[in-house]
Amino acid sequence: MDKKKNILMVAYYAPPYGAVGAVRITKFVKYLLKLDWNVTIITVKEKYYTKYNWEWLNDVNGAKIIRTDIAKYHVPGLNEQGFYWIRHLKSAIKKELKKNIYDISYWTGGPFMHWSVAAWTKKKYGLKYVLDFRDPWFLSPYSKNTKALKIRNYIYKKVENKVIREASLVINVTEEATKLYENYYSTEPGEKFVTIYNGYDLDDFDFTAKSSKDKTLKITYTGKFGHFRDPRPFLQAFKQLIKIKNITDDLIKFVWIGEQEGHVITEINNMGLQNYVDLKGFIPYNEAMKVLSGSDYGLLIAGNHPFEPTTKIFDYLAINMPIIALVNTEGFITRTLSNVKYTYVVKNNKTDIYALLLNIYENKITIPEASEKMDSSGIFDRQKLTNKLREELLRLI
Repeated sequence: MDKKKNILMVAYYAPPYGAVGAVRITKFVKYLLKLDWNVTIITVKEKYYTKYNWEWLNDVNGAKIIRTDIAKYHVPGLNEQGFYWIRHLKSAIKKELKKNIYDISYWTGGPFMHWSVAAWTKKKYGLKYVLDFRDPWFLSPYSKNTKALKIRNYIYKKVENKVIREASLVINVTEEATKLYENYYSTEPGEKFVTIYNGYDLDDFDFTAKSSKDKTLKITYTGKFGHFRDPRPFLQAFKQLIKIKNITDDLIKFVWIGEQEGHVITEINNMGLQNYVDLKGFIPYNEAMKVLSGSDYGLLIAGNHPFEPTTKIFDYLAINMPIIALVNTEGFITRTLSNVKYTYVVKNNKTDIYALLLNIYENKITIPEASEKMDSSGIFDRQKLTNKLREELLRLI
């Protein structure tokens, strides 16, 4: 029998952190444990989190978890948690590697600045490492590149360049993001850059909620809009539908699950949609999935870059929920949904959205049968995705 493999996984966000930043590490750990790997997670103490999902600790039960402090000082202009973790992380790794031997290490971000420790660990202990970008870092097109941030961005560039060149493998969550890094670091071997998607874990969903839907048509959005996803065209089209069809607020609802953002709340209030919008605020992932399971349509609003790795798409696919995708740029979302039934992709403008909403309201849009699977191939199942990670790790080991 093959000897168990030992992996050291470094993640600033890990259970019981309750937001999306901890999902990927949680599910990789869960299924690596099922594949009979020994897993050690180095992360920060729970007190440094602001959102919690204690149920995710069940997923990583069996892993050894080492929790550290972070530095208390603050450097103006460098608001990057990983930077303040470096000293304590390095100390924890020193102690752990004196006692135990690992086959490989895995680092997920953001934050990213503590990745400098990965290169140090390789040099000092000879431990190969894998980098997992949940989002691009220095290369992110959404990063602000102003004069005031020039020094910070220079530091980010230097650190990213160093850790990628020393890495054995660089993972991104979309082909578009992988290509972004492959092209920028073109002197590195192409096989260093791979794609492992985000996905869904069927254990997270309460499929009985579908049978308890009421007469209200619910269109649900999960997560933040941020500065690059524009909800105004949807809200305008939603208001137009309500007005033209004279719909009362007990028959239709826009449900928003996620941390409330002032500029979006202002738009909702200015349009007089308060009674038609159900603001759930931030709720733990498992609760959010129960709300989602009782909804009719899942809403996606994309930014304007093709790599965008939105995770909600996978939750919607797992629940077999028809998807309304508002996308202005061809890329990961349009490519992923192009072969999926019951997904409706339109431009993010009031006219196109209204036409789609009208068809939905007048029941001209089909929905999945109970026995159908929107992700019929199961390629986004977290268990299969962890199998792919395992294969890559074994290749390196």
